[in-house]
Amino acid sequence: METLFSTYGYSSQKRDRDMKKVLVVEDQRIHREYMENIINYSEKYELVTSVTAADLAIAVCEKICIDLILMDIAVNGTLD
Repeated sequence: METLFSTYGYSSQKRDRDMKKVLVVEDQRIHREYMENIINYSEKYELVTSVTAADLAIAVCEKICIDLILMDIAVNGTLD
């Protein structure tokens, strides 16, 4: 799991405490990158990571307290 967070550059040590932590769950790359860019330019939100399946989103939420999840309603994988 640590690899997942480090892949996307998440480090809780360098973040502002008032920023809301966001998780993006989207299996289509172009939509995922679009949401990532919007969040990365925001001063109020920080992108923790983005994943392509619901089971990965659950794993992230078990490790980090997420404030906001932006999730596709029909992602690939065994969970919906």
